[in-house]
Parts: sequence; structure tokens; C-alpha cells
Amino acid sequence: MTAPDIVFTEHQIPELIADLSDDDPLKRQSARLKLIDLTPQCVPALLDALKSRNVNTRWEAVHALGDLRQPEFASALVDMLTDEDDGVRWIAMDSLLYLNRGCLRPLLDKYIKDFGSVLLRQSLHHILHVLKDEHQLKAPEIELYNLLNKPTFPGFGFSWPSEAAWAAERALVALELGKE
Repeated sequence: MTAPDIVFTEHQIPELIADLSDDDPLKRQSARLKLIDLTPQCVPALLDALKSRNVNTRWEAVHALGDLRQPEFASALVDMLTDEDDGVRWIAMDSLLYLNRGCLRPLLDKYIKDFGSVLLRQSLHHILHVLKDEHQLKAPEIELYNLLNKPTFPGFGFSWPSEAAWAAERALVALELGKE
């Protein structure tokens, strides 16, 4: 005899969101998977959970949104690339990579607006590196990657962050125009 399928309802969403902060990783994972089953009803609650003070909640919410693999969540995931917790930033990068080139527009847009952010620059570099290794980058994006890949020397001021911002602008324009 098999156990009957348990059906979760949207009334359980607040309880499941609360479980994302639990100290027990299995309980958090279970809540995340149940929330994913409640898509699309759970999406507003997951987007709200990205603002939580609890690092476990933010991590699980990012993971859940990444598992949905929907380009409409890319901007919210890009915002998490500057989270104070490196684990949240890492899962955000991973989640964005599920979207392949679909993550580039919001990522480039955010970088252009905040090119001075070291965390954002590191995340962009990592994502471009992975996409480059998978042969998914076009020429303007490779130019940006190469600029981000330049070595830096502590105590020396170079203009490469602004050069990279201009390269990101060119890559975004090419992406929007559909140019190679």
C-alpha cells in the first residue's frame, strides 16, 4: 500500500516560508521543494523572502527561484549577487547560470548601474567565465570578460572598472539589437 499523495495548498505558504529559516537543513529543503510545487502561487512569497534578515531564508528562496528556471526572476536573482552572505551570492550565481544567456540582460544592466561594486564585478566575471567556457558568449561579451579578467594591483588606481562598464554597455546594446 502506498501513501496517498499529499496536496499542499497556498494557505500553507506562510508556514513553508517560515520553515525556510529552520536550523534543520532537511526541513528547509522540504519546505523549499513544497513551495516549488506550489508555483506560481508561492512566487510573491519567495520574492519577499529574498529580503529576509535570516540567511537560510534568503539562501533557500534564491535556490527555489533558481530551480524554477524562469527568466522573469533573473532581476531578483541578480540583486542577490550583492548579498552580504557569500553562500547566498554563490547560489544566486548558480541560479542565474541555469538561465544561460537569459541572465545577461539584467546582469549587464545592474553592472552598468553599479560597476563599482566588487561583489557584483566578481559575480559577473564568474558568470561570464562559465558561459565563455560553454561557448555561449558573443564578441562584445568576450571583450567585457577580458577586461574583467585583467589583474589588479592593490594600491594602484586603474580605469579598468570604468572601461569594463563601457564594455558592458556595448555588450548590452549588442544584446538588445540581437547582434553577434
